[in-house]
Amino acid sequence: MSKLTYIFRLLFDLLIAFSVATCLNPFKWLVAMFVRVCIIYALCIYGDQFSSYFQMDEGSSIGAVCYDLFLIAPLCLFVLWWVFTSLIMFLSVLYFRPGARTNSADYREISRFIEWRDNSMKYMSYPDAQKLIQASAVLNNLDKSSPEASLQLDRINNVMKFMSYTEALDYLRGK
Repeated sequence: MSKLTYIFRLLFDLLIAFSVATCLNPFKWLVAMFVRVCIIYALCIYGDQFSSYFQMDEGSSIGAVCYDLFLIAPLCLFVLWWVFTSLIMFLSVLYFRPGARTNSADYREISRFIEWRDNSMKYMSYPDAQKLIQASAVLNNLDKSSPEASLQLDRINNVMKFMSYTEALDYLRGK
């Protein structure tokens, strides 16, 4: 990607875009929120002066309707969408704090199940232990730092809260 393309993409992300990538990068999010708050502040303070830039000759009623329909209405809808998405981006990072969760304490049921599995394997034959480890291997293979894998681990952990170890094993086997 060329530097010019990168600069235009960065400006688009900071000024217009509503993207998760902006929320996940703390510096980019702070800059975007600062720029957006400055623009919203300018719209609130100097909003009455913006109408002077869009003056129209009042001679034709069809012209006035087309002017309102094709210029003013889309512009107002865009500004409303933009303010709303800026608020959503601000609140999403403020309340949900992506990346701030610790993965060690989140999966207590999965950790307990793995401890049970490892303890049970001590007293099993090799073929039975192999079947047990194969049935529950999904818990070892999901990367806890990946957002998609974390969602799956959260779901598995929540389901396992209400199951015994044997029921959880059957759940992991797909039975």
